[in-house]
Amino acid sequence: MHNGQVISWEIIHRNSKELGMLYSDAFGWKVLPKDGSMEYHGIITGKDSLFGAVGDPFTKDKQEWIALDIYVDDLEETINTFIKHGGKLLMPKFSTDTGFTMAYVADPVGNIFGLIDQMPDNYIEDRTDGKF
Repeated sequence: MHNGQVISWEIIHRNSKELGMLYSDAFGWKVLPKDGSMEYHGIITGKDSLFGAVGDPFTKDKQEWIALDIYVDDLEETINTFIKHGGKLLMPKFSTDTGFTMAYVADPVGNIFGLIDQMPDNYIEDRTDGKF
């Protein structure tokens, strides 16, 4: 993995279960079982496609969003770069019970990014078996 690589996408909404069913029925996407303590489900959209997810809001204000998740070499430096260019920190650095270390930022026009600097080896591959 390299700095700046898009590793996944996510849709965070209070009706994530219903959205998962919709996407499965409408697009044939495979919604994976919940992993960890959050209501958060991986999504496979097709063979060799970018891994995605749908989940319930988890910020204090229950913010909903669509985000790209980006691998970064230095989480703090990347957060500071966003702030320097007029962006803002939405959720400070945290660790999940599934082994990720990440934060959420918004760029100056409101696009949201999950910044990830630590994730379990083969996390996506282990959940997809490289198949759809």
